[in-house]
Amino acid sequence: MRPSALFSYGLMETRRLIYRTRIFFIPAFLMGLVFSIMIYSGVRGGTLSFPGGDGLALFFVLAISTGIVSFDSRNGWMRGVMSRPIHRSTVLGVRMLSASIVVFVLLCCCWVSMMIDQGVREGFDVFRDASVGMILFRGLLLYLLVLTYVAINSLLSCFVPGNGNSIILLCWSLVRNLLAIGMTQAVMPSFLKTLVNSAFPSGLANALRNLTHVSFSSPDLAWGIFSLFLYVGLALAAMNRMTADKEGA
Repeated sequence: MRPSALFSYGLMETRRLIYRTRIFFIPAFLMGLVFSIMIYSGVRGGTLSFPGGDGLALFFVLAISTGIVSFDSRNGWMRGVMSRPIHRSTVLGVRMLSASIVVFVLLCCCWVSMMIDQGVREGFDVFRDASVGMILFRGLLLYLLVLTYVAINSLLSCFVPGNGNSIILLCWSLVRNLLAIGMTQAVMPSFLKTLVNSAFPSGLANALRNLTHVSFSSPDLAWGIFSLFLYVGLALAAMNRMTADKEGA
């Protein structure tokens, strides 16, 4: 598929997502103000760390990528796309990128609103010493976390009909948080920790929480990148193995 055609298809998918989820943009901005009042740490320039960003990322992924494969398989849209000269993994790859970009834009709306709110209340000079490089690095980690969640939801959507993929992802997140608590309070064998870190990836979320102006957690970042590639690969492989009956279901 030519790059120009691929780019056009990506724009089409992004427009479809924005049109379907346009109602979330204004609430995203308002939600950022609420989070600024209720959650942010209150440290000078504290909203630059985007407290609660990983939780918001999961929320928007649940809302926007629900049924990312199964809905369009059921209504025949996917079959029409497959009739074009385009590879299945390319279709899902473009969809995942489109969904992750839309979610990231929503998160940026929240992030900016939190900084504006703190600047109005405390003065914008609180951000005078902010590191642009650190802000961009935090934004990159946040986008990679969003892409990981979208990949997991896409993988589930290849097997679960309707919005069941988002329900499973929500339950998966709850189990992950419970296991994280258990891992900090109990001694676990190394192979079991490896299994938990692979099946319930939280590396990027932990790296975001532990990121400071002078350091970041390299093991968490490494696990996060591994989980991203793992679930993107599994989602693309599942898409390639979908049968014609599944596509038309």
